Amino acid sequence: MALLKKDTKETEKAIKKPAAKKVAPKKTKASEAKLLRTEKHGLYGVLKKPYITEKAAVLSENRVYTFEIRQDAGKGEVAAAIRAFYGVDPVRVNIIKLPAKQVMSRGRRGTKPAMKKAMVFLKKGDSIEFV
Repeated sequence: MALLKKDTKETEKAIKKPAAKKVAPKKTKASEAKLLRTEKHGLYGVLKKPYITEKAAVLSENRVYTFEIRQDAGKGEVAAAIRAFYGVDPVRVNIIKLPAKQVMSRGRRGTKPAMKKAMVFLKKGDSIEFV
């Protein structure tokens, strides 16, 4: 009888103990949105075109290249796209948002669209060739 009481006590303890819960890392809305963006567009649409102005030409002499990028692109995506398309590793990426502007042309009012550009800094010896 003593054996039965021990066995029942042990089984009761085993039943009462809840199983350890596995805690998954929390997914934020921002990380989910970024994942959906990269799955949907890939790296192809991140860089729209090189942004070439007089100031950008002067900066490119110092290994700083300027690109127009997609509105929802982030620094990591831009760096990955530069690695994939140009084969160089950026040291730093700065992103600048330019707001929409009202313009007048021939007496008519219009709007220049908002834009987002990235300044890509490369290490000494690296360069990007634009055709």
